[in-house]
Amino acid sequence: MTGLQLHARLWVRSVGPMDLPSEFTWRGKRHVVRRLERMQSAVRQGRYHLTTADGLRCIVSQDHERRTWHIERVLPNQSGGSGGWK
Repeated sequence: MTGLQLHARLWVRSVGPMDLPSEFTWRGKRHVVRRLERMQSAVRQGRYHLTTADGLRCIVSQDHERRTWHIERVLPNQSGGSGGWK
């Protein structure tokens, strides 16, 4: 998997019984979540592949103990660009 690797905290507005993000703020910009898919991992729980309404594609993780979300990696978009990251 390629892309920009990070570990930045996200300010998340979450919904539902699992507190999944419906939108988040990263680098001062609000992003609305369009799609969220759980990543299956025997090693780490709480990792998701996320796509926003503006085309940002990234991997996010949830720290259940601290009740925080982090962006781990920004993925290239389908055309090879930065997926909305600037």
